[in-house]
Amino acid sequence: MKKIAKLMTVLAMTAFTFTGCEDVPNPFGTVTPPSDEEPIVITPSGSGTAADPYNVAGVIEATQNLAAGETTTSDYYVTGYVVNVYQFNERYNSLSYYIADDEDGLSEHFYVYSGSGLNGAAFSSTDDLPLGTKVTVCGKITNYNGTIEFQSQNKIVEWNGETGGGNQPSAEAMGSGTLADPYNIAGVVQYVNSLGSDVNSPNQVYIKGKISEIKNEYVDDNFGNATFYISDDGTTANQFYCYRTLYLGNQKYTTGQTQIKTGDDVIICGNVVNYRGNTPETVQNAAYLYSLNGKTEAGNDNPPTPQTGEAKGSGTQADPYNVVAITQIASKLGTGQTSESDYYFKGKISTIKYSYDAAHGTGTFFVSDDGTTTGEFQVYSALFLGNQNWVDGNTQIKIGDEVVICGKITNYNGTLETASKKAYIYSLNGKTSDEGGNTGGGETGGSSTASSLTNGDFETWADGLPTGWKSASSASSATLSQSTDAHGGKYSVNVNGKPASNVRLASQEMTLAAGNYTFSFWVKPTSANPAQVRPGYVPVTDGKVGSYTYGDYATLSSGWQQINYDFTLSEETTLCLLVMNPKQSSYSSGEDVLVDDATLTKK
Repeated sequence: MKKIAKLMTVLAMTAFTFTGCEDVPNPFGTVTPPSDEEPIVITPSGSGTAADPYNVAGVIEATQNLAAGETTTSDYYVTGYVVNVYQFNERYNSLSYYIADDEDGLSEHFYVYSGSGLNGAAFSSTDDLPLGTKVTVCGKITNYNGTIEFQSQNKIVEWNGETGGGNQPSAEAMGSGTLADPYNIAGVVQYVNSLGSDVNSPNQVYIKGKISEIKNEYVDDNFGNATFYISDDGTTANQFYCYRTLYLGNQKYTTGQTQIKTGDDVIICGNVVNYRGNTPETVQNAAYLYSLNGKTEAGNDNPPTPQTGEAKGSGTQADPYNVVAITQIASKLGTGQTSESDYYFKGKISTIKYSYDAAHGTGTFFVSDDGTTTGEFQVYSALFLGNQNWVDGNTQIKIGDEVVICGKITNYNGTLETASKKAYIYSLNGKTSDEGGNTGGGETGGSSTASSLTNGDFETWADGLPTGWKSASSASSATLSQSTDAHGGKYSVNVNGKPASNVRLASQEMTLAAGNYTFSFWVKPTSANPAQVRPGYVPVTDGKVGSYTYGDYATLSSGWQQINYDFTLSEETTLCLLVMNPKQSSYSSGEDVLVDDATLTKK
């Protein structure tokens, strides 16, 4: 053992704690370290199975031809002595370390990246794995940037001759990732490993498990997400990382909600990713708790009781549906489908989530036919009287109020509700206008919303693009994707940046009369690096763009901020509205930005 201390001094490889999420590169790879001693040459042995593990020389020989980025399809078993503990990762409770065939570390070393302890147990520090420990490690082998090593998610299955008895969980992959047949942990890990490095899954998947460890119950209300691990049996063996996930109903966590705890049975729904090619996890803010101990709806400990009764009405202004009828209509929609038509329906407010959200100008509440919580229908993120934003001074809703709602309805992941910002209160206790704030109709404070701006809230998507935000001309140059990090509603648009060139989010063509206009939108950078956007417009004639007109560059802060751009048209003009994501400069990183809640008003 005295040779280990000597060798570690030569290598200057001091173990440390790692708390971030970036990769720390393997500084040595598979090497014979420099030493005053003659290196030991070991004969390769083993077949890499549980019954006949490779020695270190054997795994080096067996995997030497792995191509860059290639990973073995099967787990390999390798036995060796721990000769250096390189780092502890607090995020994953894992250790990265080196093993060799001799206890003194004079033979070739092999790198074990981000591994767990015996049968998947979590590590708490570098002291948990003493030098000289003889281990058998199980996991996949990968060629990461030219270094052949154990991929993350590996584990120790034998420790100085001990196997941990019957505590090793089954690794059989089960499930298809649907709500009816969710993945187990091995199933989702197998699926994620089939994705490319840092490639988000194209569709949401469902994962079932028990919360085994909680990193954050929920991050403060500005972010409203939680980070935790789940496993099949609630232990810390074979965990899956649920990173910055949202609450029930795909909503942000807020104070006062039932908080998660270890042992909770959960189903997670969302997109998953093989982060950096070595860590399966959920995509940040793109996954949520579908169910928590059988509960699927935020704010209600028990699922709503369906209301029995007669469906009434025809869905018109003169003859609105009752709640039973609108529920029946909505139940015919497929998951994720929104009605093409607006419907009128009436009821009494039975539960209020948000009397109104000042930041988004909407309210969220439930209605039923009799004002009780039986047979409720959710009015989600709805506008005020006159189809206008809620503002301070408007009459506030209360339980028992009689309302008529007008708008589109949707089946949002099994929740029947009004479509976000596509419904409004037509009447409140018989009134169709309000004495305060907004008065309904076309004019509000001297401005009117231009009806030609389609899908400004980015809630409607088709073929991977937001409806109404694709120019037929070359004005649209950015790659767009849907994001669940939204300023209002459920979605925003991610405008992909390019460090070497400017890119543009462009609306579809619209024809505007001469006059003064304000184009407003909310924007947020996707990282802490410097970011800018630049609003503008461009005339389009016969599919060809004219001269681009822009306002000032807007330097972005870390959160959502509103950008207002005033412009004047001297004559009727067909144009596209623009949001430029500029190329890399001292003011901008050229990275992605999020855009949401765009409006166009004529003064």
